[in-house]
Amino acid sequence: GINAEYGGVTSFAMASDNKTAAAQMAGNLEVTPGELAFQVVVGDYSKRQMRLNNKGTKPMAYKIKTTNPHQYFVRPNQGVVKPGEKTRIAVMMGKLPAQPTEKCRDKFLVQATEYDGPIPDDNDKKFDWHTNIDGKDPKNKIYDCKLKCVYVQPRDGAAGAAAAVSDNKSQPEGQTGGQVEQPKPERSVSKPAPPVAMAQEMKPVSSGGSKHSWSVYLVIAFLFFIVGRFTHHLELPGM
Repeated sequence: GINAEYGGVTSFAMASDNKTAAAQMAGNLEVTPGELAFQVVVGDYSKRQMRLNNKGTKPMAYKIKTTNPHQYFVRPNQGVVKPGEKTRIAVMMGKLPAQPTEKCRDKFLVQATEYDGPIPDDNDKKFDWHTNIDGKDPKNKIYDCKLKCVYVQPRDGAAGAAAAVSDNKSQPEGQTGGQVEQPKPERSVSKPAPPVAMAQEMKPVSSGGSKHSWSVYLVIAFLFFIVGRFTHHLELPGM
């Protein structure tokens, strides 16, 4: 679980804010970055890394605290940094149910002091600040530096920029599309033209043919009438 992987952080109260810096010093212990910026992803954890660089000639013991210990998990949250060496601290912010509407007010405090005791192999599990520092010599010089936390939210203009890009891309396509579509009405008008012309040409042909056919019928009927009259007055022998 999270508590098994990240150490719980002791809380502290901060009265004033420090100006943001690329790095801060707690004695000879350099702390970077100067503030912790957490990328906000609703329903997910956000991770940042803190680096401790011992620029002195003696080991430096450190302890990390926060104003909101229930929201952050740190590994390791205490330990010893040898002279000239660096230690990386993993800081994880807990899940947020929604995008924050106000700026983050959480802060971290890094305490450091020169350490003359045995340096443990596993700083996170074997070194205890309360036992090795506070319990031995309460008069030890304690240095500290304070880090602000900030929320980094998705930019509101990202969607608008994407829409603008898509709009810019669609404009030339619309223009070329208009040019392509211009001949289409001409084709649609010219295509029906031949059938109309053919129909007009066919009309007199069909009407002339119908007149000739009626004339033929009249002539045939007249011939049958004459033949019928002739055969009616003709007397056949033996009848």
